[in-house]
Amino acid sequence: MQSTEESELTVKQQQFIAALIAGHTIIVAAKVAGISERTAHNWLNQPAFKRVYEAAKQAIFDEELNGLRESKKLIREMLLKHINAEIEVTHTSQLQAAKLLLDHYVVAGEIAELNEKMDAIQGKLKALGVEL
Repeated sequence: MQSTEESELTVKQQQFIAALIAGHTIIVAAKVAGISERTAHNWLNQPAFKRVYEAAKQAIFDEELNGLRESKKLIREMLLKHINAEIEVTHTSQLQAAKLLLDHYVVAGEIAELNEKMDAIQGKLKALGVEL
């Protein structure tokens, strides 16, 4: 369901946000949406547009984080099957399962740490009067 602000965006604004979220630069995203780079920057400076864009980025981030959490559960189950010998166990498969599990824990921890740092930076910027 779209928010009121999101539904008030033009098709080109929605395309621009989608291109940015897909990882394109502002210049490429502007071309994808069929707008000038100047228009792109103007939109990014509009509070309502910025809120929708930030909400979209957060939604993607949350979705990816949930995917990591779900993967962690599956890897843990796979590792337990190895531990309980429900499937053929080799030293290599045990090490691979453990490494995958640990890698996911590390990534999730790094994401959480980066999120905390970003929140702290945003708080400091707001305290300095910088509009986000």
